[in-house]
Amino acid sequence: MLASLIAMPQALSVAAQNAQEAAEAYKRGDYAAALKLLLPQAAQGNAEAQNNLGLMYYRGEGVPQDREEAVSWFRMAAEKGHSSAQYNLGLTYHKGAGVPQDSAEALKWFRKAAAQGDAGAQNSLRFGRKSSEEVTPESPLLSKPAPTRGELRVQFAAFKSEDRAATEARRLNGVHETILGGRKIVSDRADLGERGVFYRLRAGPFNDRAFAQLFCRKFFAQKRGCVVVSP
Repeated sequence: MLASLIAMPQALSVAAQNAQEAAEAYKRGDYAAALKLLLPQAAQGNAEAQNNLGLMYYRGEGVPQDREEAVSWFRMAAEKGHSSAQYNLGLTYHKGAGVPQDSAEALKWFRKAAAQGDAGAQNSLRFGRKSSEEVTPESPLLSKPAPTRGELRVQFAAFKSEDRAATEARRLNGVHETILGGRKIVSDRADLGERGVFYRLRAGPFNDRAFAQLFCRKFFAQKRGCVVVSP
């Protein structure tokens, strides 16, 4: 693997590095940073970035939830032969999420993904899916286990300085006391290894993603950034 990476053209190495940085940003809940890295790659036709951008639109992470926009990005990557995007596009047709429900179209994309070894697509073909079954688009880069009840939080910012994070938490709790409705924004320490320690300002927990997103919209109205995250 190392030898092949060294042999790559510089542009491809930069793209790989950006993809890694986007994944790390996503996993720590910094969706704005992930989005900034993914957008130019997706616009240049990078199928992996297009698939991951579609996932963010599908989930409403770092961007307003827009299933039609998600389908558009999934389709661009799927038509390039990206197996995860093909599976994700199949799931949108299966659910009728962003497109009219179409079992035949879902089956077509499941088959394309399965032929490339995608396990999710292969399981879909092997066991079938009922139209009422809950399924969620996935990505090898960005997918995370679905949170259990009470695990969702909303995040406002992340700081390297513990003191700055504590000061900002106190300020936000005072300014937005009414919107918070009894909840408190607290500083959550996260050790990200080589990237260092961050102090993330979060509030919660929430049992329902839709409610957490509605909660964030109240802060958007006050020009305050807010994203839904899992622990």
